[in-house]
Amino acid sequence: MKKLFFPLFIMLMFFSVVKAEFVNNIVVNGNERVSSETIILLGDVEKDKEYTDTILNNIINELYKTNFFSDIKLEILNGTLHIEVTENK
Repeated sequence: MKKLFFPLFIMLMFFSVVKAEFVNNIVVNGNERVSSETIILLGDVEKDKEYTDTILNNIINELYKTNFFSDIKLEILNGTLHIEVTENK
């Protein structure tokens, strides 16, 4: 069993794909009371950086921790990180 597990583990390590996209612009939509700059600061978002799915999930978690938002969506299109928020009432 161990002889079978080790080669499979090695193969998975080589075939796992980490998708990262480079962001050179940030756009925030849906915010009314919280400024775009505050959202960028709270999410620890930076321009000219590569973002993986893990980093994007961390941004969402950090923004939800503020309790300012009921919904947060992130999307990277053509090098632009779009942050769509719905503020709590």
